[in-house]
Amino acid sequence: MKITNKVILITSSNAWGKMHISKHHYATELSKKNNTVYFLNPPQHDFKKRIKTEKISDNLFVISYKPIFPFKIRFHIRFIYDLLIKLQIKLILKQISKSVDVLLCFETNLFSNLNDFKAKIKIYFPVDMVYGLYQKKIIKSADLILSVSSEIIKKIETQANNKNIYYLNHGLSSNFVQVEKSISKNDKTEINVCFVGNLYIYSLDRKIFKTIIEQNPEIVFNIYSPYNVADANIGGSFDFEATEFLSFLKSCKNVILKGVVETKVLSEELHNYDAFILLINPEKDINKGANSHKIMEYLSIGKVIISNKIPYYSDKNLIEMVDENNNKKYPDLFKKVISNLEFYNSPELQRKRIEFALDNTYEKQIQRIEKIISDNLGEKYRHKNFTIFL
Repeated sequence: MKITNKVILITSSNAWGKMHISKHHYATELSKKNNTVYFLNPPQHDFKKRIKTEKISDNLFVISYKPIFPFKIRFHIRFIYDLLIKLQIKLILKQISKSVDVLLCFETNLFSNLNDFKAKIKIYFPVDMVYGLYQKKIIKSADLILSVSSEIIKKIETQANNKNIYYLNHGLSSNFVQVEKSISKNDKTEINVCFVGNLYIYSLDRKIFKTIIEQNPEIVFNIYSPYNVADANIGGSFDFEATEFLSFLKSCKNVILKGVVETKVLSEELHNYDAFILLINPEKDINKGANSHKIMEYLSIGKVIISNKIPYYSDKNLIEMVDENNNKKYPDLFKKVISNLEFYNSPELQRKRIEFALDNTYEKQIQRIEKIISDNLGEKYRHKNFTIFL
């Protein structure tokens, strides 16, 4: 079975913009397989038009819309909201003007029943923990559930009965498949470390981040992140703490603020660095630091990753991480790794990281989804004039 020549709708809680994470990458990769892909932005209440479709590239379109009713009622009168959202979905489907073959739903809060999209196959792909009662309805209405976290899967299993639940790791963008540039050695005396992410996310451990910058003035910290609201299409908390931390970074002589760059540029520049930083505070993170979409990109470069505890990678010898669900020992771990880069960036360890990343490209993840669909949903759709099974 191949997902090709199909109409695919991807619903996302993160708008299309400069920063791309899993849902954006799936849209791009699926469009390359001769599918017509529609990426549905989250509602934009200040949008001038009621609804608009923008062409991003061949076979890839982004739908933006202004809600036809105040979405805030979903927190207060959910059953009324669920009736009204059906009307909103009808307007969205009119914009597509074709029947949807595959729905890939990353949005966990706006829709209660995936059947409203009238897609032939409905895949629910939560990347954050699910809690709400209405999310039980999403789970029940999905044909297939995928997640990047075993913790999220465990929670889903307690929410509702759906046997078709599978773990599927974060993917690697095709821009990062550059084996010929990998397994490199740093001949410079200056050590450069790198952070790629969103400085505005609530769960970022800014206290420890500040500590390692102050304790290591001889090390250059290169930071790729949005520095204003307009560039932060994947959201965040634009509060005083985040603003204060950004001001601190701007004042540091050993910090270089890179801003947001295109994926292709990022994939080339990451080869310049000696180590990568992951620094989520599990006590603040809704997913308890279970996984991160940046890991695969870091691993593809081969250089050592210094991280908070990530349960999935605890026994894989791919990431250097603290052994507790807090980052108190992170500054010591950072110094230990930086002091022994020749070991942690040995050709053997670099190769192991790269091979793991290359086994999780988005192309391979799509192939895994295709197999899961064939193995679990084949009979259900074989007699429904559905030509997805080739």
